[in-house]
Amino acid sequence: MEKTRRSAMTPLRGALICPRCGHEYTQPVAFMPSPERMDCPLCEGLWEAWELLFSPIPLPKIREQVAAWLGSLPHPCVFEIGASSDGVRLRLFTPPGCGQGAVSAWAAMLHQQLRWKQIDEKMILASGVVHALSAESNIPALVQQSGDLLLDIGGRLAQAAQQSHQKGEAFVGTALRLWLVGRDEKLQAKLRSLSAYSYGTESGVESNDTPNPWGLRLGLLRAVLLLGLLIAGVSGGLIGAGWTAPLLGVTGILAGVMLMAVAGGGMWEWMRLRSIPKEMLERRTQEPLLKAAITLLVDTPCAAPTRQAFSLVDGPTEWIALDPGSEWPAVRAFAMSLPAGELAALVCPPETGEISGVIAQTSRQDVPSPPPSLPLTQATLRIGKGATGGEPVGVDPDGHGVVVGGSRSGKSSMVFAMLKQLIERGPDAPGIFLVDPHLSLADAFLQAIDELPPDLRAEGIRRLRIITPDQPEVVPLNLLAVPEFSWAGNAIVQVGRRIWDDYWGPRMQAALLGLFRLAHAWNMNNPDQCMGLLHTVFAAFSINWRHSTMAYLSPVDRMGTLALDALLGQMKTNYSGGSNQGWVTEVISPVLSKAMALELSPWLFAAMHQNRFVDLEKWIKEKAWVVLRLPSGEMGREGARLTAGVVYNVFDAAFRRTTLYQPVPFYFVIDEAQEIGTGMRLEAMLSEGAKFGARMFVLVQSLSMMRHVEGYEPVVQALLANTSTQAFFSPDPEDADLIRAALSSDLRYGDTTLDLPSL
Repeated sequence: MEKTRRSAMTPLRGALICPRCGHEYTQPVAFMPSPERMDCPLCEGLWEAWELLFSPIPLPKIREQVAAWLGSLPHPCVFEIGASSDGVRLRLFTPPGCGQGAVSAWAAMLHQQLRWKQIDEKMILASGVVHALSAESNIPALVQQSGDLLLDIGGRLAQAAQQSHQKGEAFVGTALRLWLVGRDEKLQAKLRSLSAYSYGTESGVESNDTPNPWGLRLGLLRAVLLLGLLIAGVSGGLIGAGWTAPLLGVTGILAGVMLMAVAGGGMWEWMRLRSIPKEMLERRTQEPLLKAAITLLVDTPCAAPTRQAFSLVDGPTEWIALDPGSEWPAVRAFAMSLPAGELAALVCPPETGEISGVIAQTSRQDVPSPPPSLPLTQATLRIGKGATGGEPVGVDPDGHGVVVGGSRSGKSSMVFAMLKQLIERGPDAPGIFLVDPHLSLADAFLQAIDELPPDLRAEGIRRLRIITPDQPEVVPLNLLAVPEFSWAGNAIVQVGRRIWDDYWGPRMQAALLGLFRLAHAWNMNNPDQCMGLLHTVFAAFSINWRHSTMAYLSPVDRMGTLALDALLGQMKTNYSGGSNQGWVTEVISPVLSKAMALELSPWLFAAMHQNRFVDLEKWIKEKAWVVLRLPSGEMGREGARLTAGVVYNVFDAAFRRTTLYQPVPFYFVIDEAQEIGTGMRLEAMLSEGAKFGARMFVLVQSLSMMRHVEGYEPVVQALLANTSTQAFFSPDPEDADLIRAALSSDLRYGDTTLDLPSL
């Protein structure tokens, strides 16, 4: 900085005052450690800088709010409408440490649809030529006060910058700056005293119905004028008659002339103020009257056409060149008094116009959002930062959640951030059940475990259980090998009812339970020749095997097998086909067709035909990290859906049994639920799982799309009713009304701003 700009701070009554610009800093000031040696930040060009992020759509009827906000800004402050190669930006410069409250008030007053973002640039740069607007009008006013002046001015600035660039010169941005240096309370008080005079009289004050101090003042000025004229005339006459000394007479003449000059000046001021139109006078008495200066930054000294294009105020005006290095405080000499309502027209965001093509792309916010609420900032599971102020945002670790958004929109990234924090807890980490048909989330989760510190990595590998067709090992899931048939039978019914919902009915359920009881008794007595699901279905055609297996059952349980004979139409001892075979086929063929679908997933087929059932109860008590890595592109969508449905429903049944008396913290994460969730009883876990220690997070592309899937309406209702965390990434347009209804955002933020913090 130049030495001429340096201005040491002067202590005065507990404050620091710059002798050059007169700005006062109240102590303590963090950025001024030594008042005797520290220079004024404003004179040095160091200001706090903010950039406006515009709403993607016009916002009607906001100018009054902007005008009210301008009246409460800290002074001095600067608005800069700048044009660069990528578009127009609106920036606000305030004294250091004075802008946060103002920008927060702006966002609140405008329903969070526009907000100021603090930028790193904290110096008002002036690399070109600076001109200040000088107005000769008594009471200046803006020439144009309607329409979106910001877009108009921005377009002209961009055109001027582009023309300079086309001439072969380096692209240097142009900018129009509006300096607010303080309030003009004296002028406003004087104008308020004029607010009641009569426009229908010669002088405006003779009416008896118009009490006004200007009537007394005007009468007094006239009396002083006559008195001065009388004194000067009498003194001149006395000198001419020789009745007084010349010196005394000259003194009287001078005194009279001075009185006439004072009275004439007062009457001239009255005439000047009386020429103000009534509408202009009322506006300046009803709104805050601010001292404002306008400067124009152009790229070359020969940009006279650019200056002429900005005739912003009425009356004779002139652009005066300023030293770019001393723009502040030199602009104070060009300050003119303008009401906040007129100034708001210059900086008000578009009320009717479209910002595309004018405003820079980086100065727009796609989804306006309020600051995150207190529960989100205090939540322990951090998932990102708020777009409004960079506050850390988290989710409730003790509730269910639904994450909605299209492909590659950020759903998996959010949940991965949550899972990463969970596994970093070491022995205190909860159990995890992760289902992923697209592998991105599952592989990232496995990579995160591998990158843990050695002690945590060893703990993670001990807990890890990977279920994937990529590995030759299978997890034995033969429910018919479970010692307790009542639990196994209920689990089988739960699996079948969800996967085969279109065929399920009382007759199918009764037939399968009877067959499963026989197969379970066989497996308990023949552990080396265990039957699986497909074997059991074919047993429906073998009445001899069923009758021989009844020997393994208690007499009470044998009644179910005899009832099965009646259900299948096989009451004859010698079964020889005939009409009865059609009856068996009618009952069993739907089951057989669905059971044969297991061959679509060789891994699942092998798992359900092992000679034992994995100890899921031990997995749950150990809080294992179960990863269902189901590549739908490799094993087919139907195979992935069937595998996910069977494994999840079996695990769900085991989880409920294990945690009935002692809840175990477990996080269930279902990615791409619209693709693989149709075979899962998610609504049951969402509505009842919390009491068992379960926390479920469901990732789905569209809630509306899920509702169109047969049998998925209860799942969507459970997601909306039982989730404490609802995150939306680039939501489906059909979900917009559903989101607003769920969040009641229209009541507080209007129909354009969602009641959501953006990340």
